[in-house]
Amino acid sequence: MPAAYMNRQDMCRMRQGIRQNVTMTDLQHSNIPLPPQHPTTHPSPPKSNAIKSSMPSPPNLFKEAWHQQMPRQPRPRRGKPPPYNQPTADNVSLGEQMQHLKQYYEERVVVLVQRCTEAETKLGVLTSERRDIDTQLQHLQALAHSQHDQLQTARQEYASLLDWCREREAHYQRTEHDLAATDTLNQTLVHQVEALNAARQAFEVEWTKQRNTWAQRQEELDASMTHLLQTQAVLRNDILTKDATIQDLLVARDHMESQRLHLKSVNAGLVDQVTKLSHRAVVLEGQVQMEIEFKRSTVAEAEALTQQLHAERRDRQALAMQTQLENQQHRRDFRDRDMACRELTHRCQRMTNDLVVATTRYEKAEAALEHLTGATEARKEDLRQLQADVQRLQAQLADARAAVESKDVALVAAKRDLSGLQARVVAEEAKKLEALDDVNALNQRIATLRRDNMHLISRLESPIPLSVRA
Repeated sequence: MPAAYMNRQDMCRMRQGIRQNVTMTDLQHSNIPLPPQHPTTHPSPPKSNAIKSSMPSPPNLFKEAWHQQMPRQPRPRRGKPPPYNQPTADNVSLGEQMQHLKQYYEERVVVLVQRCTEAETKLGVLTSERRDIDTQLQHLQALAHSQHDQLQTARQEYASLLDWCREREAHYQRTEHDLAATDTLNQTLVHQVEALNAARQAFEVEWTKQRNTWAQRQEELDASMTHLLQTQAVLRNDILTKDATIQDLLVARDHMESQRLHLKSVNAGLVDQVTKLSHRAVVLEGQVQMEIEFKRSTVAEAEALTQQLHAERRDRQALAMQTQLENQQHRRDFRDRDMACRELTHRCQRMTNDLVVATTRYEKAEAALEHLTGATEARKEDLRQLQADVQRLQAQLADARAAVESKDVALVAAKRDLSGLQARVVAEEAKKLEALDDVNALNQRIATLRRDNMHLISRLESPIPLSVRA
């Protein structure tokens, strides 16, 4: 229908379609006479539009063409209005042009509506994806903070473990000082035994001198035998007293024999204990070596986890910057962001698995340390038992010294005995020498046991490596 007979609704629809961007080529192909180009003012778009374009609004070509082709006639004030429904050649050509323009812009409006709907659907999908990515990033940040807190707690526990190791080292040093004091006590005992041996040798020299004098006296007694017949009763009494002293000496010899047997049994028990302690020392040395290697591996893993955490933190910061840049770009940047988020998720999962493995290894290390603590407590009990044995041996040495003193008194009282008593005394001296040899052998074994213990303590008290202290 001609443009003069179009209703008001069609005109408004065409105006809304013409407000979109129309190129000059489209207008030339539509056979519409173009108006002269001059700046025009247009009303601002309503505030309810969702998307405001930064480009200047295009000119309303429809309105300009309409006013150019159909100028507004002034309304007469009086009289009958002129007939306006009579078609003219200009009106017919303008109506045909307006009809073609209407069809063209209706088709363009349909295409633009389809594009807008597609753009809105894509925008909704992209916003939903962006929300999902934001939630994933928040979750990953929370997970990274929690893992950082766990690493801080692990570092604190490792520092407490180092403090405990230092306390154990101080305790071992105190034990070493106690062993040194025991060594000095053993040295004093050895010096006392040497002094007793010197006194015994001096006594032997004096006894030989007295024996020579006794031989001379015996000769004098043989010469004066005739004079001794008058003192026979006195000699009988002397013989009875000598018999009593001989019985006492026999009892003392039996007592010394029982002491020698007891010392032999104690020596055998000490030899068994030395063998047991040597086996325990070998076992403890192996456990200490294993613990040192495990500590080194734990420290290396902790450093690797720390470096990996720093790397993940740097990657996360780079990913945040990349996300800010990607928010200013279009759809292809979302794909890269999704791939980076997936890679970060895999890395976080690997880091979580590594942290779980490190936690299990740390628990195993704690169990091994507890086992080693129990072993050290058992070794402490063994050392206490050894100290008790040393004290018992000292008491036995004191008893032997008392026995030697009683024997010296008996030997002083037996200076005036006969040659048979001298032979018995010589045999008793031989037994005494054997007992002293046993005591010296026992002292040597105690010294070897002490050296073995010092070697074990020096291995246990070896300084901690710098990597573990760091």
